[in-house]
Amino acid sequence: MRRYFSLLYYLLVGVACLGACDGGSGENLELVGSDNGVTVEHSTPSLMQGHVVIEERSERFHLDAWFTRGTPTEGVEVELLYELAGDACYRVDDASSWVMSDLEIVSAGEAVSLTSRSGTWAELPRQTGLGAPVYMSELRSIRDPWPDDVLLEIPGDEFPEIFTTALDSLSALKLLAPVDDRNVPSDRRLAWQASTDDRDQIDLVMRAESAGGNTGVRFSVECQLVDDGDFVVPEFIAEQVDWISRVARSRKTVNSAENASLTVVQVSER
Repeated sequence: MRRYFSLLYYLLVGVACLGACDGGSGENLELVGSDNGVTVEHSTPSLMQGHVVIEERSERFHLDAWFTRGTPTEGVEVELLYELAGDACYRVDDASSWVMSDLEIVSAGEAVSLTSRSGTWAELPRQTGLGAPVYMSELRSIRDPWPDDVLLEIPGDEFPEIFTTALDSLSALKLLAPVDDRNVPSDRRLAWQASTDDRDQIDLVMRAESAGGNTGVRFSVECQLVDDGDFVVPEFIAEQVDWISRVARSRKTVNSAENASLTVVQVSER
């Protein structure tokens, strides 16, 4: 179930925030709004989008890929709450407000593969058990170390072939504070071992309920942070959300061919 959650998280919540929060692709997103509110409306229907997510947790890798044509028919309200020195936090409506009826998942070939000089590191065959083609490895997790020369290959079908995409390794996230605690600490400070790669960022998601809670909260606060090792949650945000539901290091690599765009998200989560 974690892998299905991961896929939906990036397809829905991730697209909502990443597309609007970091600028996204100006060619395929129409952003409307005023003041500090932004509504994600529609992407260009003819543009197909590929998504590959590579998550590392406890030295194990979890991989998913899917390819879409069309867009959700309703937008998600994304409200800017805080912005300073490259850090930004947004209030994001729950993913349930997306309507998926106009979004078609398409085939990109028999299998997506990640290869290195020593051979195939991982292969994600096409799966149709969900009623539409998605790609995932046969194993629930891959324990082999990440090679230093990985190439991602998309063979192409309805979604066109994408020339090989080189992927550098992503440093594992080492969280220093809070440790073994999901509550926002009293001093509101998060600390981690900073990355040396300026392509990396920290994704922080906070809510106002504990794990397994059913209080019906309809929003989360999602922060995209400079990966410099330190962030203090603004007091007015901590008053709204007190539970850390996710903290991860991420890196996006974007490639394109014909009328298609491919986004690879590498994630290290603790």
